[in-house]
Amino acid sequence: MNEFLSLILVLTGFLNFQGLAQEKVSSTECEEGQKPIAMNETQPSFIHNLNELALRQGEKPFNLLKNQGGFAGERTIFHDAVTGAELWRITNGPGRDYHEYYDVPAWNKDGSALMVTSGIYGDKKQMLIAGDFSSLRTVDPSGRFKNGQWKWSWLNKNQLYCLHQGIIWRVNWTTGEAVSLLNLSEETGIPAEHFQFEVPHPLDDRLLFGTREFSRYFAVDSDGSDLYEIPTKGILADEGQPHRVRWTKSRDHRFFIRQKSYYGQDSSVLKKYVTFILSLEGKKTYCNIDRISEKFGAHPDATADGAYITGNFLATQTLSPVYQRSVWRLAANGDPKSARCIYRSACSHHSSNTWDGRWHLIDNRTPEGGPAAIIRGNTTVMSLALASLDGRAQIVLCYPYSSYGSHQTTHPHPGSSPDGTKAIYNSDMLHRGTLSKGAQAFYGAQNSSGDSGGNPDVYVAVIRRPFPPKRVSAVAKEGQNRLKWERPLHANPAIYWNPGNHSREVKGYYVLRANTSGGPYKKIHEGIITDTFYVDADLSGTDTRYYVILSVEHSGLVSLHSEEVCANLENSGWLGKVRHFYEVEYGELELPMVQQMDWLNTSGGWYAGTFTMEPDPDYPVEPYPARVAIKVYAPKDGEYLLWCRAASFREPGEITLEIAGKEIGTVKLPGGNWQWISFIKKLRLEAGHHEIFLSSRTPFLGMDMICLTDDAAFVPNGLGAWDRHPPQILNGLNVRNTASTVNTLTWEHSRARDI
Repeated sequence: MNEFLSLILVLTGFLNFQGLAQEKVSSTECEEGQKPIAMNETQPSFIHNLNELALRQGEKPFNLLKNQGGFAGERTIFHDAVTGAELWRITNGPGRDYHEYYDVPAWNKDGSALMVTSGIYGDKKQMLIAGDFSSLRTVDPSGRFKNGQWKWSWLNKNQLYCLHQGIIWRVNWTTGEAVSLLNLSEETGIPAEHFQFEVPHPLDDRLLFGTREFSRYFAVDSDGSDLYEIPTKGILADEGQPHRVRWTKSRDHRFFIRQKSYYGQDSSVLKKYVTFILSLEGKKTYCNIDRISEKFGAHPDATADGAYITGNFLATQTLSPVYQRSVWRLAANGDPKSARCIYRSACSHHSSNTWDGRWHLIDNRTPEGGPAAIIRGNTTVMSLALASLDGRAQIVLCYPYSSYGSHQTTHPHPGSSPDGTKAIYNSDMLHRGTLSKGAQAFYGAQNSSGDSGGNPDVYVAVIRRPFPPKRVSAVAKEGQNRLKWERPLHANPAIYWNPGNHSREVKGYYVLRANTSGGPYKKIHEGIITDTFYVDADLSGTDTRYYVILSVEHSGLVSLHSEEVCANLENSGWLGKVRHFYEVEYGELELPMVQQMDWLNTSGGWYAGTFTMEPDPDYPVEPYPARVAIKVYAPKDGEYLLWCRAASFREPGEITLEIAGKEIGTVKLPGGNWQWISFIKKLRLEAGHHEIFLSSRTPFLGMDMICLTDDAAFVPNGLGAWDRHPPQILNGLNVRNTASTVNTLTWEHSRARDI
């Protein structure tokens, strides 16, 4: 067969937020030394109800599954049993599969490929996985750069840098072309094995290398033309052994060094970490965030725009116990007044900043290390959490339930995709305890850290959907409806190294059409459109057609709908009723209104909610009302009704509508679940765009979406225009063995347009 069929397994395992999933698995035969998950025990499901996958302990004949030098992808899609977040298991190798580290990008520039470490070949190799997870192969098919250190280019999606035996290479992973840039060992006189290749600068113009043993640091132009040794004499001597070196992502190429500071007669007791920032000229600035802690912290990271340094710190005598092992941020210039706790936790480990500059990703575990109890809002039971950089929003994304048995491979240490829509992490939740035979053959009974963590796989958690296209328009001409639009913008315009400020991971678009405003919509073309225009020639008569455009990532993740447009062959304007839906969380939020996550009950997994954190004496909550501004479009002059899908979670609440500085009215909201409510008073709007304001003085109130309509008889329900209906079940599935290592699958073609 010329190519593999990649099957996606869709599994659901939702839990009621107030309850726990209970399962009892009887004793079953499995590989020697392996204990089935939850054998003879009743406890919360820490495998998200993937019971059958957890019981599979055999090793696949991977040597028989190769195809054109690679393997078929094995993405398994399921939902977190507590939060409802969409999760993807993307590897299933015989050994330890893991991504490199929390602050090392796993994806290339546009998300069309990602790099992980895998034992699928029988020994540890860097593997490239297609952005849609359909296939994976080694990054080095020729074996030329065995044990090399690989890093992605920031600006060229097909380019990798490799440090191999002291020589720096630039490699095109699609063609295999390799160019030698500089012999670093020869130029510096330092043996190759001492060099650590750090993440390149976001401008892709400088590479960074460090040596822990020699405390020497080098910057190299990315074309290999110049080598700089950063002057550190007299700067590092009293600070101890270097622990981590990274660019701050600032334009001026400053970088930070994290060093271990020891005390005791034999200087063997770790006292704390010290972080300071160096320029290429050797100018040092202390990062005073370390002064917060009398003990020590680790795992610093820089925000995407280089403005802040973040890090986690152990509890101190000078801080309130609520901080314990908390995450702090500090301006990269070291200003102590900028220090702020952005996340409070009993035990945070690795934390990184998303590449869209909006969130901070944290992995947590209980000190005991077990899945103690699953409680909504508890961020310390093996969870991945999101914190806004202002500290106002703290959200549990999912529960990896990894063992933390190995520092490198079974710590989740989450990292972000280029647009911040996804988080990659490690987990051995399906294969804990003693390693399988395949893993033991390579790693031995224990891993390199001397402990017995499980057999980890690589997972991806969906943080949010990509943004929809902007400035959509449609006109009728020569018997056709011609649509055009613009690529969606990136989430953070302050990120200077993202040219054009456009979304990076979007591969193309879907065009959907309806006969009435607001849907139901159907896809009207095959595949993915890569242009930013489309001609609809499948028309008849003078009927008006309504269109929305969706962004599609390389991963297959699809956006919510764009703003709706319409066209008819007579170009007579908007003839039918208007039913326009908008996501409230996409508006401009004013504290104490913040983004909140609810994958189970909202249209896109997010909503805008009034501030719900406990009061913090250091950072008091801004006074109510909480407010959000939303831009809406009225396609014609007329009177409109505004509907809002909202919920007041604790007590009855109120929402007030304003437009053009004038209060239109207030609607009362009963306490309870999500529901659609309307503002009784109609809005008189001229054709064009308008900005409306929704505000509330009610704590624990959420707003998911709004609907602007001139149809007095229309009552929105459910999730509005968002399609939550699964595709049709395929019929006629048949499998037959056609060769010793080939099974051929056939099925009936589906005529559904959205498949």
